[in-house]
Amino acid sequence: MTVRQYPDSWQDKAAWAQAKRRASLAKVSPKLVGVPEWNDLPQNSRDLPKDILTPREIELTERYTITELLHLLRTRDVSVEEVTRAFLRRAALAHAAVRTHSLPHVEDCMLMKLDQLSYRTPLGSGYCES
Repeated sequence: MTVRQYPDSWQDKAAWAQAKRRASLAKVSPKLVGVPEWNDLPQNSRDLPKDILTPREIELTERYTITELLHLLRTRDVSVEEVTRAFLRRAALAHAAVRTHSLPHVEDCMLMKLDQLSYRTPLGSGYCES
């Protein structure tokens, strides 16, 4: 069993959390370019997606209902990987904008591999392990 060592002072805890946040954001692919540092974030961050995400990511995460997205996935007009990446990047941006220190475990998410499965393959649990 691994025992984690956490810093003692609040300054060390803050530095540790900020480093962890930077490391988590660095794992997002493609990288989020233009995300302000935590101390430079605007008071109103509603426009951050338009400034940082691609037009296609904004389209996928804002334009469609879940039913419409499922139809696009079923007809393979979009890939599972493209939709998953768009939502992961948007989630990472939201985490950065509200100054949280945890992100989804992008490297553990097996959803990216769903496009390789046959339509007849039943989907079960275990596709996004954390």
